[in-house]
Amino acid sequence: MPCWVQIAQGLLTPMIAIITTYIAWQQWNATKLKMRMERYERRLKIYQETHKFISEVIRDVKPELPQMYGFYSK
Repeated sequence: MPCWVQIAQGLLTPMIAIITTYIAWQQWNATKLKMRMERYERRLKIYQETHKFISEVIRDVKPELPQMYGFYSK
């Protein structure tokens, strides 16, 4: 067998390991970003509902019980 074929065979396993590690690292980063976006969306919804409830309280001065239950459930 030629010398370069033996060298290529010897480097094949470490090269596969490096590529696999890179792919795993990219997937980990993608998952971390996805979780951050989901957390942001949940927080944004809470902020919007709180803003809506506070504006209703300011407008009506005394919120009704269904409004409070609705805010609590959301």
